[in-house]
Amino acid sequence: MKIRKERGITLIALVITIIVLLILAATSIAMLTGENGIISQAQNAKNNSKKAEIEEKIKLAVIASKINEEGTIDLSRLDTELKGAGITNIEKNGPEGGLPWIVEEGGVKYEITEEGEVIEKKENEKGGITLNKSQLKLLKGKSERLIATKKQGTSGDIEWSSSNTTVATVDNQGNVTAKGNVGDTAKITVKIGNYSDECEVIIVSEVTGISADPIEVSVGETKEIVVKTTPAQNVEDMTYSYSSGDTSKVTVNTKGNVKGVETTTSPVNVTITGTNSEGETFAGTCQVTVKVNIKENPSAEDIAKNPEIYYGKIVKNYTTGDATYRIFFVDKENKYGDGINTIYLKADYTSNKTTSLNTSYVTSKTKVKEMNPDWAKNRRNNESGWDTNEKAAAWLCDPEDGSDIGRPWSNNYDGSKANYVIGSPSVEMFIDSYNSVPHTSVGNNVLGAKYRATKAPGYVYTVNNGSEVYLTSPDTVDYEGYGNMYCGLNGQKGDVWNW
Repeated sequence: MKIRKERGITLIALVITIIVLLILAATSIAMLTGENGIISQAQNAKNNSKKAEIEEKIKLAVIASKINEEGTIDLSRLDTELKGAGITNIEKNGPEGGLPWIVEEGGVKYEITEEGEVIEKKENEKGGITLNKSQLKLLKGKSERLIATKKQGTSGDIEWSSSNTTVATVDNQGNVTAKGNVGDTAKITVKIGNYSDECEVIIVSEVTGISADPIEVSVGETKEIVVKTTPAQNVEDMTYSYSSGDTSKVTVNTKGNVKGVETTTSPVNVTITGTNSEGETFAGTCQVTVKVNIKENPSAEDIAKNPEIYYGKIVKNYTTGDATYRIFFVDKENKYGDGINTIYLKADYTSNKTTSLNTSYVTSKTKVKEMNPDWAKNRRNNESGWDTNEKAAAWLCDPEDGSDIGRPWSNNYDGSKANYVIGSPSVEMFIDSYNSVPHTSVGNNVLGAKYRATKAPGYVYTVNNGSEVYLTSPDTVDYEGYGNMYCGLNGQKGDVWNW
């Protein structure tokens, strides 16, 4: 009996011990795997960290897409930045692919609003409800219906509510009506069971006009037109269309991105047409100017293609000494005998200088004739009959070293960078250079020079193919543009003109 009793106590103790162990094991398992268990908490922390990382990528992409002074989003750049960050699931839900966009990564959806905010679209993988819009702009007194979509597996009645019924109301069909004043906001919430979604309602005013700031682009460069509305803020949604006034200079796509095709001397008007939800239209204009990127060492082809950009620019890679040389002319047709696309330079006239002029010493007669083809054609080879003016022209156009007679230009160039230098461009080259570029401030004329074999043989001067004259008159020649290289001492007009 004694032995059996002791054994009975031992069995009971064993059973109790096992029960205690099971209780402790269950508690430990619960701590590890329960809803608030260590494993669940660790998993939640991991998920939250991953979500924060994805959200940060999207926000950085939005920031990188704001590449203009106004800080507006460049949609093409945003698309590139998102894809570069590995985010490729992009829904472009706005008009014509505009904002808002829905992007999905790691099983979580985010909305990029028109203002560039990044908002998580909270949805349950097993069920939920979503609205067709996250933001709704309404004129006071106007209504619009929001569409709620139940996810598969979600059951129950849909409930609608407004955070501020003095601003916006909503009925049980999702019809939202604006009640407040311009700038007021309210949240419309749709709910089913434990799931909900929200839409921000903004009370806006009517647009009364549209405009855009001028844009400057380089050839081949693209920029987006930023449409401005009147009033500037809290206005109704608009859709825009665009058309270029000169597609040979400027093109524009459906998103308002303009591209420079060819340089312009005056801006090209891009017409903007804005349309609101009622079908009312408004017109505006964006002036687009196309320039070229100025190269430090342009080729003759670069200069010939865009003379208005390069003529008058100071060059350093052709000459040496204290003279300042500017790009004056590119001979595209070998008219002056030095080869196609020869670049000619002209030194600035900075002070009155005198030098001895020995008119009996005239060399390089061939070059003189090449520099003055119209004169040479009419004057033929009668060097012995040249008068003083003709000999002076020959002297100015003589590239040979004449230090013994005081040619001031012969010592002011680097022979390794230029073939020759002369005292002045010929009259004919002056005319060709002047007429190949626009003159917008003064001297907006077509100049001419005709040879006349009179007692004083030489050229007569014409303006806009008009009467032949022998003297220039104020404002006939551009004394302001192109570094003042066409006329005027240091940009000043006066009685003496610098040719």
